[in-house]
Amino acid sequence: ETTVAETRWEDWPKLEALYALTGHWQLKSHHFQQFGHACFESAYPALRRDMESGSIICTRVMRTETGAVVGHAMLGPDLGWRSRALALDFMVHPGFVPQAHELLDAIALPNGSKVHAYCDERATDKAELLEGMGFEREATLSKLIEDENHVLMDVLVYGNTA
Repeated sequence: ETTVAETRWEDWPKLEALYALTGHWQLKSHHFQQFGHACFESAYPALRRDMESGSIICTRVMRTETGAVVGHAMLGPDLGWRSRALALDFMVHPGFVPQAHELLDAIALPNGSKVHAYCDERATDKAELLEGMGFEREATLSKLIEDENHVLMDVLVYGNTA
């Protein structure tokens, strides 16, 4: 069983553990440039700052009954596009991908807004989640990130106009 809730300060160390996972999705957060074995420790205060300033529109966590954070999603500006697009970022523990739609359903996409989401080429389950939400693959950025073995991988760009 999982529940979805707003992100709280006490989620900080639990998010650190989630983003440190290896052997799963390589592109963990486009917004915070989290790739591979990532450290979310310094990103969390930046997330809180962005939440308080309103630049992160929405952020949610998915928790187990014991309080473990097994998913994180956020919606904010897709940096570099001068506010013309938003980015949906999400990271989910591999054992909880089947429940990820609950986390994503808690992120309301603003009507009429262009929204991007990014995933690495091996994250087929993430791509399926995006396609299930109505996102379409718009681009492939060739050989842009590395896995833990320094193998270059493509980044897939998905888009949706809510």
